[in-house]
Amino acid sequence: MSAVTYPSTTVSDFNLPHIDWNDLSASSDRIYSPFIEFVNETGMSQFVTAPTRGEHVLDLVLANDAYVVYNCWVESPFGFNSSISKASDHNMVCFSLYRGVSSCPIDEQLTYRDFNNVDYVAFNEYLLSVDWQAVLVNSHDVNTYWDNFMEVINTALEMFVPTKCIKPQNHK
Repeated sequence: MSAVTYPSTTVSDFNLPHIDWNDLSASSDRIYSPFIEFVNETGMSQFVTAPTRGEHVLDLVLANDAYVVYNCWVESPFGFNSSISKASDHNMVCFSLYRGVSSCPIDEQLTYRDFNNVDYVAFNEYLLSVDWQAVLVNSHDVNTYWDNFMEVINTALEMFVPTKCIKPQNHK
């Protein structure tokens, strides 16, 4: 990651509750010290300013370009309590990414997901119909769990989030 020369963003639950993001400091130990060193060496900026679990900022949005992330905010947990599912114990982190199109050839069309026109009712019904026990069992490997989860999410995105095409303007 330290050799990356293009804008890069990392988003995750880092579970590091004792970092003071105002001055990028934490206790010196074998977990916090290397992480703080990594953030400093790669020039990462951290954008989440409100607690994401309890009083702690555990879920982070890191970017090596301070202008690539904007409008970062924290909302109530994703999901809802029902007889089938429980809401997350983490608040949801929302943010926008700036993506320039200058590196794309002029004659190429760009396709993106149109999240303003999602069929949220059908999306939610689809996710409720998933047998999550079957999706998230029979493995002791977190990567397999993640792959299975993302397969369901990507299928839902393809089914219920329309795409839009734009053709970049020819700037002469």
